[in-house]
Amino acid sequence: MTSRAAPMTVVGLRLGLLALFLGLFAWGIHGSFHAAWNDLKNADPAYFVLACAAVAAYYLVFVVGWVLILADWGVHISYATSLRAEMVSMLAKYVPGGVWTPAARVVAARRAGITDAALVTVSILVEAGISAVAGVVVFVSAAGTSPLSFMAPFVFAIAVLVFAAEGGLVSRLFHSRPLKWLGTVSYSIYLTHFFVVLILPTLVKRVTGVDLWTPMPLADGQWVMAFGRNDLEGTLLYGLALALTFAFSAFTYRWVETPGREWTRRWLARPESAPRAQAVRP
Repeated sequence: MTSRAAPMTVVGLRLGLLALFLGLFAWGIHGSFHAAWNDLKNADPAYFVLACAAVAAYYLVFVVGWVLILADWGVHISYATSLRAEMVSMLAKYVPGGVWTPAARVVAARRAGITDAALVTVSILVEAGISAVAGVVVFVSAAGTSPLSFMAPFVFAIAVLVFAAEGGLVSRLFHSRPLKWLGTVSYSIYLTHFFVVLILPTLVKRVTGVDLWTPMPLADGQWVMAFGRNDLEGTLLYGLALALTFAFSAFTYRWVETPGREWTRRWLARPESAPRAQAVRP
């Protein structure tokens, strides 16, 4: 009876999590269908189909980069598995909290046989960094005001080839101990920096009564909130926030991330419960 109860408990837990996900998904998109329907009624069908095809092509090609990154590190994953992991992580975006997007891909990769969660996480961060740099390059190329701006993709391609060879002063700099340490705690930095930026001004205002957030006008007439009441104060505050983020991330990496990762590995590697031997009656 006990051996049957355990699988039923797991199934019930999975169904509960699925219901929670669907509920969060419905909550996240509620109220959006009416506005989307109005936009669709005014959209050109040909352009709509082309836009859908462009988005589909983007995601179909995007996962190739992750496959190549993992292959370069000696981990080989099929294109279909990579695409499924990407789609799972995309669905996880609808769950409140940005951590679920990379976590979903880590879980999907584990189900495909890649048990090194740290390596998968780092590969996601590398992929995100390359995507961010590529996005900046594309933006500069499209919005630049001089013909030289269109050379940015070629310059970026040359830089990738140079760094791929892992030679030269810059590559040796990337292998230095401080930058290696930053790479080690990078996931903790990603998770904790937002809290430091929020807590520091709140704490200073509560203790000293000074509001560190200063509204600043932009050229287009909009306003943004910036650190400090002047340039010098803002620079010092950003430096303090950066130092606190590094310190807090080192603490969470040592006492939260590493124990949590080791516990997860032990939990996933645990042997399946052996069925109890049934007594044989003579």
